[in-house]
Amino acid sequence: SALNSEFSGIRRGAAEILLQSDDPLVIDPLQKAVSDEALFVREAAARALEKFSDKHLVGTFVQALRDPYGSVREIAIRFL
Repeated sequence: SALNSEFSGIRRGAAEILLQSDDPLVIDPLQKAVSDEALFVREAAARALEKFSDKHLVGTFVQALRDPYGSVREIAIRFL
């Protein structure tokens, strides 16, 4: 639920905590966070998703290739 907070710092913290999780249940909420309005939330969510080799994430990372910030695009390139 912290990924849905009105405060971007809390959303970022939640995404960074999920970096430590290998549980596939975190994939769906993180996929939504890759489209967050705050750069650092998108970046943390992309880093957290990067470790999963789920083929369903390809669309998420293809979309991330259009992110205006290079750090998010670099993560997407590494995944793809």
